Amino acid sequence: MCYPARMNIVRPSDLEPMLAGDPRARRTFVQELEPVVRAQVTRALLRQRTRARRRDVRQDVEDMVQDVFAAFFADHGKCLRAWSPERGSSFSSFVGLVAERHVAAILRSGRKSPWSDDATEPGELEAWLEPDPAPEAHHMQGQLARAVIERVAHELSPRGQEFLRVIFLEEKPVNDATSQLGVSADVVYAWRTRIVKRARRIGQQLETNFVHAVRFREVANKKGGNGKETAMTGALSPELAAQLEAWPAQLRASVEGISAEEARLAAPNQGFSIVEHAWHLADLEQEAFAIRIGRILEEDFPHLPDFDGDHEARVRGYRERDLETALARFASARAANLRRLERVRPDEWARAAVQDGVGSLTLADLVCRIVDHDRSHAAELLERLAALGRTAAPALVEMAHTAAPAPCAA
Repeated sequence: MCYPARMNIVRPSDLEPMLAGDPRARRTFVQELEPVVRAQVTRALLRQRTRARRRDVRQDVEDMVQDVFAAFFADHGKCLRAWSPERGSSFSSFVGLVAERHVAAILRSGRKSPWSDDATEPGELEAWLEPDPAPEAHHMQGQLARAVIERVAHELSPRGQEFLRVIFLEEKPVNDATSQLGVSADVVYAWRTRIVKRARRIGQQLETNFVHAVRFREVANKKGGNGKETAMTGALSPELAAQLEAWPAQLRASVEGISAEEARLAAPNQGFSIVEHAWHLADLEQEAFAIRIGRILEEDFPHLPDFDGDHEARVRGYRERDLETALARFASARAANLRRLERVRPDEWARAAVQDGVGSLTLADLVCRIVDHDRSHAAELLERLAALGRTAAPALVEMAHTAAPAPCAA
């Protein structure tokens, strides 16, 4: 999913693809909001122009813009998630306000200054990423290096990505870099420093997860992280594919004839109503499962953020939404995910990631977690239908009480 030109962010849910790590959505976010951030940073720095002396303030603006975007993405986008349109502020206005306050706080505290960075010695990033001489360790360390560089690139503006490419990926000497980028040697060294610092921060975040995932992957074809046999050595099994495919239709059949009032009736103990179940399944399928499958297949040991279903149900107002729309959205998203899984090669089932709240898991384990999630919601829906005096369809009863098909069975 990619945001349209001139980002049409009108509700917090519109941010989910970008906050979940979708590379295209994140690039669009940076490109569209960069002018807003740059304007706020420029104003803040020009107020302190006496400190700049003869430095090129334009370069300081560029550096600080990168810091602001890094703050936006920190803690899985915590500050961006604080935006609420009910408070009367558009998303772009909110971004500008956050940028202004972030820069002001940095300059006021003195804990970091665009005029105080020391130059980084050439080779520091390369030394930090220097692989172990053992062949297998060399390969794994190379995967980590690629993951760090990819994450750094996601946080940089298009101009910052140019510096990353020329200085580190193409390894151009300083003289060649200054000519190619049209800047002075001081600017090249400043960018080298900023990129290395960013790589260190991201690398420290990834390294522990990377080590855990590598160890996990070594036994992934035998046992999953929860001790269950989850090996998949070929195509998606027909039984597993059939269950994944059948659930949206079973869900629809189970709520056939339910009135809008019944669908919205709150469950005891703060459980989901029927319409909340449907919207949770739909959004999780499209905004979490689809992205997790894609990132595991496309990235080396990605870090997967959690999807807080209870929180999203509240902030998105699931209970007031239309049930039929949720059922259609869920069916469409599940069909798309199945098409992706049916193309998985045998060796790709063992590709690993680290997910918040779960730990290390492989693609095979993720599929089994999807099956378990379907079955848990089937069981909860049985309780809701019984409370409404409705008779559950036999398929729903079977879904809730029958063991998952191989290789996901306990």
